[in-house]
Amino acid sequence: MYPVDFPLPELKNIINIVRNNEIAAKKEDFAHDVWWVQGYAQSKLVGAPPELVAQAAKAAKLEPVALLEKIVADHEAVKAQGLVDNIPWKQFLAWALQQLLDRYLS
Repeated sequence: MYPVDFPLPELKNIINIVRNNEIAAKKEDFAHDVWWVQGYAQSKLVGAPPELVAQAAKAAKLEPVALLEKIVADHEAVKAQGLVDNIPWKQFLAWALQQLLDRYLS
């Protein structure tokens, strides 16, 4: 079953780990939080109308941590406006998985 609730605690953990340059030291925590966010993102993207996926893919190209901070800061407003589905999850997932691969394969 996919996570139902917006992964706010996990996003905050990811931001803290990255900002403190601790991905290598906390790769298990980072991987777990990414896994949780990935499940939520997947629930939003799989089966989504193609225009929604395209819209998310074209979203602002922010630096990944800045994007996460914006999502966290705007969470309540975004949720109230029903815009959670418009978050560029693909961009985040590509970045997060690359971070994990870089740490596990180096």
